[in-house]
Amino acid sequence: MTHRIAIAEPDWVSFCDTYSRSHRGWIASIETVEAESNLSGGSTDGAQATPIVSDWILRGISMQERGEVADLLFFMGKEGGSMTHRIEGPKAIFALQTDSSLDAGLLVQDARGDQTRLRFRVPA
Repeated sequence: MTHRIAIAEPDWVSFCDTYSRSHRGWIASIETVEAESNLSGGSTDGAQATPIVSDWILRGISMQERGEVADLLFFMGKEGGSMTHRIEGPKAIFALQTDSSLDAGLLVQDARGDQTRLRFRVPA
């Protein structure tokens, strides 16, 4: 089972920096779940997810300020390519951990209620 650990908004920038450095090079996938699919308002387990990338290398995570709001950016790469996935105006960030306290990824909820999951292929 995966557990969520809420990251306080004042800590987002430092958390993303530290998490990014600790997990750079890990194999990960990104998927999104639209608010309408997430009827429970909480867990995205069982909701219809849209894959963005699968088994790409995490290159970095950062917050980018845009005036009064900030966006969260996932930088991903693989042989022959790279991509940036932007989450506009996140409202909540959760670290995902297994029952054994292994890092499993991140869950980010945006202003519309859509959720983005970054999942590591192998929790560690």
